[in-house]
Amino acid sequence: MNSKRLKKYENSVLLTGATGLIGSYLLKVLLQHGHTVCCVARHKNNKSATMRVKEMLTFWDKSVIKQFKNNLTVVEGDITKPCLGLIKRNFELITSNTSLIFHSAASTDLTMPLQLSRKINVEGTQRVIDFARRCKRNTGFVKLNHLSTAYVCGDFQGVFKESDLEVGQNFKTFYEKSKFEAEKEALKARKAGLEVEIFRPAVVIGESQTGKIDSFKNIYNLFHIQRHDVIRTLPLLGYATNIVAVDQVAKVIYALSFHTTLRNRTYHIFPKNNISFEKLLKISTEYFKCKKIELIAPHTIKSQRFSPVEKTIMNKINKFFGFKVTLDSSYTLQLLEKMEYPVLKVDSKLLINNLQYYIKNNKVYG
Repeated sequence: MNSKRLKKYENSVLLTGATGLIGSYLLKVLLQHGHTVCCVARHKNNKSATMRVKEMLTFWDKSVIKQFKNNLTVVEGDITKPCLGLIKRNFELITSNTSLIFHSAASTDLTMPLQLSRKINVEGTQRVIDFARRCKRNTGFVKLNHLSTAYVCGDFQGVFKESDLEVGQNFKTFYEKSKFEAEKEALKARKAGLEVEIFRPAVVIGESQTGKIDSFKNIYNLFHIQRHDVIRTLPLLGYATNIVAVDQVAKVIYALSFHTTLRNRTYHIFPKNNISFEKLLKISTEYFKCKKIELIAPHTIKSQRFSPVEKTIMNKINKFFGFKVTLDSSYTLQLLEKMEYPVLKVDSKLLINNLQYYIKNNKVYG
């Protein structure tokens, strides 16, 4: 990126989703690189927006708060409301000083009803786009970075590239559908003249070196099922998943945002090779020293004798992880290689780091 465009980024970053997994880690990265960041967040569970953001930042690294506290501002807001729910003074001040927006706020609840998923993920994105347009009128606004997901692919079977979106897919969850619709809004904004970068991570797990993560969801549910012998059969035969560590996601987003002159691109942020559930469960079986789970094809569930509870668990697992798609991140990885960025990878060591952290800190499943 040329120096003129880079200079516009200084002290003018707005971040949504700073209390979420990726958003909070991205905040850490932004602060460590010397940026002044304004976070828009909600109060929740009797905690102020400021308290919630600082708690997440402290979770990742206590020293960041002490070292960069003067670079962080948190304002009460809500992305589902006009003007992001900001009071007039904050709205005018922020829109007059923002050159770059990272939109990370979203609901990742895979069981949330469609109407609520749309309100947060689609309408919220529309509100952020409107806000970015206001910033563009008021300042030397550069671009909006929209955090999406690789699972906008839905149930598509085939190779799904960074340049793909509408490929005739249907969706297994309302989360996928709402994120797909949100990305369509981002593309509309591009066509209307707003610079928008789109980032699509896959399944995000804890830090690559420590395994640290704020909650155990999604892929960790498999580990729970396996570790506690909840079920001995899973309908994942022949399936694989794409995994990426949260620190890798945040650092790649930062690198692509600040160190490339490319514009209006979509990036897949995960290693080249996926990992089969057979290999994933083999690694965790050896680590937990537990019984091996038998993998079967999803279509065979009805023909075998399983209890209603077992069938319910199997159907949920297949709904969340039963993807036949091949996610292609070659464009993004080639660009990172040209930038001499460290190779993204998921190996046994990274997975074991995450399993160790899960064992040590999973108080609920203990």
